[in-house]
Amino acid sequence: MRLFPLTGISLIVCCLISGCMSSSQSQEQIGQPMPTLSPQASPTAPVLTVEQVLLAKDGSDGKLKPLDENIFSRGENVNMVLLNVKGFVKGSDGKNKFDMDIQVKDAEGKVILSQNNLLGTEGHRDLPGNVARTPYGVFKTSSQLAPGNYTITLTLYDQVGEGVVTKSKTVALQ
Repeated sequence: MRLFPLTGISLIVCCLISGCMSSSQSQEQIGQPMPTLSPQASPTAPVLTVEQVLLAKDGSDGKLKPLDENIFSRGENVNMVLLNVKGFVKGSDGKNKFDMDIQVKDAEGKVILSQNNLLGTEGHRDLPGNVARTPYGVFKTSSQLAPGNYTITLTLYDQVGEGVVTKSKTVALQ
């Protein structure tokens, strides 16, 4: 398990929010058919909002380094960071309860990675101001992946207020 200054759960080891504990999920086989993402927003579902979506590389100092470009080398971790996700609702216990899914598609639209419910019990916590400051997902690439474009999709959902937000970014692997 790796903790970053933005902290989190490392995905495939996916991630969470500033200041939380870390937990890992088992890595699925890349290239194997995977199920689709979990909760889909209904037309009347509340909406979570995201201030900004960033791509970042792992820095040599253990911190994530935001990028202005979407180009990564095969074998590098691709970190997709959602900044200031707002709109969560606290439960009757005074805590928030949320989770996150990740999906990665290749240039042809084939799902090569899909993992749901990445946060589990780590997503049951108090979010100050009901804001998840820096949830992020990590696509761990390998040299066996073909060069090309890959689309990463993160879905964050509030299990109390039922809000959902889905954000995608396309990255180029060289």
